[in-house]
Amino acid sequence: IELVYFQGLSYGDAAEVLGIPVGTVKSRMHAAVNRLTAAWEASGQPWLEHSTFDNADD
Repeated sequence: IELVYFQGLSYGDAAEVLGIPVGTVKSRMHAAVNRLTAAWEASGQPWLEHSTFDNADD
């Protein structure tokens, strides 16, 4: 998640950095997003309609 979402690497570039196949990056990303989604839903916090990430540095 760090490499792809926050550092902006492609799956291929992340795979190269990690030394693993691109399919492994994709499956790990999918699993991680599912775990984060489940954790967020379990927390009871509301979902944002729009991302505030673009304004994080302001």
